[in-house]
Amino acid sequence: PFFSYVPRYNQLNRNQLEFYFWWRTCARRGEFIDADYSYILLYVYETVNLSGEQLTLALGDLVKLDGLLN
Repeated sequence: PFFSYVPRYNQLNRNQLEFYFWWRTCARRGEFIDADYSYILLYVYETVNLSGEQLTLALGDLVKLDGLLN
């Protein structure tokens, strides 16, 4: 389990970080696997800090994620 209202990479231990990167890879493919809320927040914070074409592509993922959460 991982919990933080403002999650950062340096708060994750090795296993949590590996899980997050695996989960993020799945999310970018449109496969949203169940995860602790803080992993989702980290993904959202990471996404909104992208720029250019990366941001455009990632915003589509956030829309899909929002549909799953609501």
